[in-house]
Amino acid sequence: MMVAEPGRKTILIVDDDRNFVDALKIELEAANYNVVATTVPAEGVRLTRSTRPDLVITDVIMPMVDGFSLCKNIKVSETTMHIPVILTSGKRLDEADRLKGRNVGADAYILKPLDFRELLRHVRRLLQARDAGGESPAQP
Repeated sequence: MMVAEPGRKTILIVDDDRNFVDALKIELEAANYNVVATTVPAEGVRLTRSTRPDLVITDVIMPMVDGFSLCKNIKVSETTMHIPVILTSGKRLDEADRLKGRNVGADAYILKPLDFRELLRHVRRLLQARDAGGESPAQP
């Protein structure tokens, strides 16, 4: 179990690709975030409720529970609806995906391979908006 450092925001990563999760975890920890991660998509909702992360990054295309379903589960619960969710995908973004992301409450949709600087800009923007008490500026 991860020991969160006080004063650091916690990010939950849900992706079935272990190499992607490990690489992203290293980058986010280097950027001064606590990171909780799972490669088991079905654990995403449980971890969101138990760890109460400040932000969730999840892949869209995963077995059993896809990122759209995970995002919807997070956004319909009163205890987790305030948590920003970034969807990631190696699949080309089309208008149907963008609309589906908006409809389930995603706050951003980023294509893989990720440009870590771009991801970090989204993370910081969404966390600042959340801390300011405002609505997350939706941008899927």
